[in-house]
Amino acid sequence: PGNNGQKGSRGDTGPPGRPATGSGTGVAVKGQKGERGEGRTGPKGERGPPGRASASTTPGPPGLPGGSGPAGPPGPAGPQGPEGPTAIQSGLSTTSLQQEMIELDTAIEALESTMFRNVQKTENDTKHMEIEIDVLRQYMNTMSKSILEVQRTVSSLTRAGAPPPCPELACPSPLKPLMPCPCRSPLGLEDGRIRDDQMTGSSSLLGSMSAGAEGRLNTGKSWVPLTLQGEYLEIDFLQLLNVTGVIIQGKANTDYWVKGYTLSYVDDSGAWQQIMDYTGKRVKRCTGNNDVSTPIVCALDCEAPIRTRSIRIHPTSYNIYIAMRAEILGCE
Repeated sequence: PGNNGQKGSRGDTGPPGRPATGSGTGVAVKGQKGERGEGRTGPKGERGPPGRASASTTPGPPGLPGGSGPAGPPGPAGPQGPEGPTAIQSGLSTTSLQQEMIELDTAIEALESTMFRNVQKTENDTKHMEIEIDVLRQYMNTMSKSILEVQRTVSSLTRAGAPPPCPELACPSPLKPLMPCPCRSPLGLEDGRIRDDQMTGSSSLLGSMSAGAEGRLNTGKSWVPLTLQGEYLEIDFLQLLNVTGVIIQGKANTDYWVKGYTLSYVDDSGAWQQIMDYTGKRVKRCTGNNDVSTPIVCALDCEAPIRTRSIRIHPTSYNIYIAMRAEILGCE
C-alpha cells in the first residue's frame, strides 16, 4: 500500500478584535476567535516497490509415483501351427523301454570310461615322448664328445708317426645305437604311487629319515641332507622292477641343486651294487642340473635294464648345497 499523506498546514490567524469606541475607560472586548483553518490533504503517496523473491533455490520433494494403470486387453490368438506327422504306433512295452534305458546308460558309462583311459594314455604318451627327447639330446651330446675324443686320439697318433687306430676313422662307437625305449615311464615318485615310507634319506636337515619323501619331482619341497658327503636318497619299490633312468631337479626358489651323481641298486643276493657304464668297468656318472627347475634325465641301458627292488641316488657334486627332487624311470 502507498504511504500516508502529509499533515495539513495550520490555518491562518483570524483578524484582531475591534477596539471600544466609547469614552472612559473602556473594557477591551476580546476579539472573536478566528475561524479554524482547513488543512489540505497531502498528495497520495507513491506505490511501494514489489516484494523481494525468496532466496531459496531448493526444489520441493518429488511427487509420489502414480499407481499402475489397468492391464491392457489380451492380444489376438496366434495362427494355428502346421499339422504334425502321423504318430507311429509303438509296439514297445513300458518294461522294454526301461530295459533299453538301462542298456543305454551302461553304454554311455562304458564310452566315458574309454574316453578317460584314452586321455590318460595320451598324457602318458606325451610325457614318455618328452623323456625320450631329453634322452636323445643327451645321447647326441655324449656322441659329440666321443667323436672329439677319437679325433684328438687320431691326430695325436698321426703326429707321432703311428698309423691311425681305425682305417679312415671308422672306429666303432662306444655308444650303442639309440632306439626308442618302451620301458621308460615314471614309476610313481611324482604322482604319489610310491608312498612316503618307501623313500628314505641317509640324513635330513629336518632331522627325520622319512624326510626323503620330500624329494619328489615337480613339487615345492626337496630332499636336503644334513651333510655334503656320503649322502643318498633311497627308493624301495616293494617289488622287482626294471629301471632304465633317473630324473632330478634342484630345490625350488633356491640356488641349491645336484650337478652330478652315481647310482646303486640291490641285487638278487640283497647286496648293494654300483651301476656301471657301457664298459662294465667304470662307475656310471650321471650329469645333473644347471638350475633348480629343469628336469635332467640320466638314461640307463634300455636293452639290459637294471632289475631291482631298491635304488639309491648318490650326489657327488652340487651347487652351494645338496638339494634334490627325483623321479625313477622304468617299467614292470
